[in-house]
Amino acid sequence: MQLFITNPDNVYSRRQIIDYVWGVDKEISFRTVDVHINRIRKMMNLNDGNQVIRTIRGAGYCLE
Repeated sequence: MQLFITNPDNVYSRRQIIDYVWGVDKEISFRTVDVHINRIRKMMNLNDGNQVIRTIRGAGYCLE
């Protein structure tokens, strides 16, 4: 969330998120990012159905 909050208008790829969270020297599966984003979404569940973190197909994720 820190990455999204500090630059809310940017779209971040899975690779950028991995580099920010775990460091550039780590080999982390892209699926790991998807799982963590899903968990954040569940924790921030909005009853109106809107997502706080939006998926941008083919690009990554951004803060809504």
